[in-house]
Amino acid sequence: MGSGMVHGLRLKDGQAQWYRNNYVLSDNVAASLHKKALPRPRHTHDGSVNTNVLSIGGELFAMVEAGSLPIKLNADLQSIEYSDFKGTLKHSFTAHPHKDHTTDEIHAITYAFDKKTVDYLVIDKEGKARTAAQIAAPHQPMIHDMAFTKSFAILLDLPVTFSMMTAISGKFPYVWNRKQQPRIGLIPRKEDSADVIWIEAPSCGV
Repeated sequence: MGSGMVHGLRLKDGQAQWYRNNYVLSDNVAASLHKKALPRPRHTHDGSVNTNVLSIGGELFAMVEAGSLPIKLNADLQSIEYSDFKGTLKHSFTAHPHKDHTTDEIHAITYAFDKKTVDYLVIDKEGKARTAAQIAAPHQPMIHDMAFTKSFAILLDLPVTFSMMTAISGKFPYVWNRKQQPRIGLIPRKEDSADVIWIEAPSCGV
């Protein structure tokens, strides 16, 4: 839950040209460093962006789960702006998208602490996102990662769920929920499909 810092090493012709590290300038970091907040396309949760860095549509992004938009970085690892993927990302993103190297698309399952749905997103080669499926999740699960096959995106709906009481106490707001049935969702990889195949699973976390 702390502030994010991105580290980079540039290599060329077998030589290191530079090493550098910069804070990812999410709103809380900007306030702490007395810097101007980054431009953003809309109001979103302003927590830390601190988990992963990935190239999407030829641009570099720092990402986090469960709230904030990704932050675009330049080639020197400086924060430029919050991004909604050219107006196509309608809500928060994820820290763990995965690229399909046969199609060059990127697949992601996204969630947020203030949403009672999870979304299966597909990002095309130009870096534009579309919602391929939106799945009701009133128990507000934490979905740390996903996977996919040629035919399905794989949704891990497991018993770690959002707790408002824990959030109010200032602790990490997702807790083990013994009452929630673990299940695996198979989402068909065809456009606008909400026909999820659910498979109950043993109690587990991934």
